[in-house]
Amino acid sequence: MALGWAPRKWHLPRTALFPPSKKVLTFAFGWYNTDLPVGRPPLLVGPRRQGSTPDGLFLIPRSMHILYVDESGRLGDVAQPSYFILAGVSVFERQTYWLAKELDDIAARFNPAEPQEVELHGSPMATRKGRWRRHSLEDREQAIKDAMQVLAQPRANNRLFVVVAEPGEVDGSPMKYAFTQLASRFDRYLMRRHKNQQRGIMLFDKSVHEETIQSLAALYRDKGHQWGKLRNFAEVPAFIDSRASRLIQLADLAAYAV
Repeated sequence: MALGWAPRKWHLPRTALFPPSKKVLTFAFGWYNTDLPVGRPPLLVGPRRQGSTPDGLFLIPRSMHILYVDESGRLGDVAQPSYFILAGVSVFERQTYWLAKELDDIAARFNPAEPQEVELHGSPMATRKGRWRRHSLEDREQAIKDAMQVLAQPRANNRLFVVVAEPGEVDGSPMKYAFTQLASRFDRYLMRRHKNQQRGIMLFDKSVHEETIQSLAALYRDKGHQWGKLRNFAEVPAFIDSRASRLIQLADLAAYAV
């Protein structure tokens, strides 16, 4: 059972219960089949209208902004200390397919038959490692530039967040410092832009820091960080294999380019 908010003009109580039906009529975007899982409610519910479902309720689902995150640099390497960089590409959920398709087209230059086998990964592309040995410097650099141009296109909801931690210049762990900065600024972006009406989630490339990052996210949500609490996250960060996500690859390219 989920709760929803009803606009005043419908003269309904501020909270209305959904019936158990799985089919509801959307206000703007077509039909949705949903089990209405427990969690955040849909944005709107309304009374029965002509052509609506027998149960007489419809909804507009909440929108989501996804921050795809990857890192660059080495932590704990005393012999070769380097800057630690955390880059995040924020994309509105309905734009992810189109951005990934443009990146697929870039990857297809290097394997037209199976572009999904090509991972756009900054360090191997720049240093000519692995499969990239067979491709010229010009082609590799142009692919990186074109991928960055995908991000630079004027889409209103796309944002790039980058945190650079210099060794010896931050207190404590560079990872903790970078994540705190990134998460708090993404949360503030959602709050300022959408007045707490939309939610976000962070998707990271698989990392040895997974447990640390998830623990920090839960701590900042429940007890807060030095600037407040995380109030606009739908869930703690999730971790996926970068080979399966073009937009994680785009975040990697952005981190490497910095």
